[in-house]
Amino acid sequence: MPTRDVPLPAAAIAELDAAWAAYRTALRQSDRWTLDRLAPVVQAADAAGWSTRRIAADFDLTRKHVGILLGRPGGPDPALAGASEEALNRAWRRASARVANRRERATAHLATVLRAGKAAGWSYRSLSSTLGVTAERLRQIATDPIPSEATPVTCFHRESGDPSPEERFTQLSAEETATFRALADQARTNHTGPESAVARVVSERLSAMIHEARQRGVRWVELDEACGYAPGSARARAARHGYERLAPSRRAYAPVPSASS
Repeated sequence: MPTRDVPLPAAAIAELDAAWAAYRTALRQSDRWTLDRLAPVVQAADAAGWSTRRIAADFDLTRKHVGILLGRPGGPDPALAGASEEALNRAWRRASARVANRRERATAHLATVLRAGKAAGWSYRSLSSTLGVTAERLRQIATDPIPSEATPVTCFHRESGDPSPEERFTQLSAEETATFRALADQARTNHTGPESAVARVVSERLSAMIHEARQRGVRWVELDEACGYAPGSARARAARHGYERLAPSRRAYAPVPSASS
């Protein structure tokens, strides 16, 4: 089914891509910026005679990570030549704090961008499709605390006259809502009883109507409410009847044979 989402502004896509890239980079242990901050301290500890096991234990690293840091070019921090154990640990804490602060800033900026997009009317699903990640992951990131001094994000603002993402939706009429509820109640009939054939025909008609309403831009949440369903049930029904992508764990609906078959 073709999406009805209003395209993200080019500036918003660029901002979102940049924030996501900075976030991913800041989280990587193998990032060059991170390695260049940590390696001089680890190499200074090595030059002071510390074993790989001790460096890993005192600096809370894996031995593999210690080996990577020891292999970085540049050598030990000259300021730590002949440094005491306390000085080396203090230097490590400072370097680690710089790395952690960078990660926190990158996460906070991405959360700021995501919240701005959500506030402007785009769903996490729309934002996630731009990045190729799940909407749930973006939702989780967006819940991270944001510093009060965070720079406001304005790239999601629309030009005057541009449609809002919300304007792509239409609403069911009162008559349509009543019809959806009546059909949903009929479709709940036990499909193994004497009324099973009628119930299955009604079920197919209901799913077709859900699909048609979605084509017009009716929200899934409104369709759930109209049918008296739990959240997500209308979409699951449409998927079982072939109108949406069906999860591998779900069984597709077997349609009622036509009278001529």
